[in-house]
Amino acid sequence: MAGIDSCRELASCEHCYIIVSIRSSSIRHRCPKCSRKVQALNIDREKNDGDNMNSIILSCPLCGNLTMKLHEIGLWD
Repeated sequence: MAGIDSCRELASCEHCYIIVSIRSSSIRHRCPKCSRKVQALNIDREKNDGDNMNSIILSCPLCGNLTMKLHEIGLWD
């Protein structure tokens, strides 16, 4: 309802070691903190951690271990 500019994806900044939200429609994906290029996260919604169907295991941008859990908490328009 809000248009294509409202769609967001998660990305990782290899310089700042943080997860950022980027516009899906943007051609140049940049970190809002350091303005360097970021890598969009490849989120496989088929995989989950077993105790919650909405939970996805991701690697931590700081240490690289599979310790982060992504939970979908709601959708809005």
